[in-house]
Amino acid sequence: VTSALGSNGAQPLNDAVINSAVVNNINGPYPKVADLDVQLMLTTVYGLTLAVIGADGGILVQGRVKPFVLGQDMWLRNIISNDNDTKRCLAMDFCSSAKSASIISDLTWGEVSRSHVLQKLKHISDQRGGML
Repeated sequence: VTSALGSNGAQPLNDAVINSAVVNNINGPYPKVADLDVQLMLTTVYGLTLAVIGADGGILVQGRVKPFVLGQDMWLRNIISNDNDTKRCLAMDFCSSAKSASIISDLTWGEVSRSHVLQKLKHISDQRGGML
């Protein structure tokens, strides 16, 4: 995490979430991708867990991401060119990007007293039954 914004839109100073790392599946198997659509438009991701690891190595927050579909909004991210200055994509899969959204549930919180941003997210998740 290189920056964060508070609820007022300002960057909080000395927030513990800055310089933390967002990692996946630190205590379990890797997530799985199921693609049953031959046109590669509805790829589903299962079993993803995300965690924010503080600079001291402790887990600040961790939760399970509910299965979600990639490809709701796909676009090409590279320009395919024959000139030597541009890397050529080998297949359409390697040139495509997608975005999606999901819900993070079963949140477990570590020591977040030094992070205003994470305290606010914890408050919101507590109001939503442990979900973001």
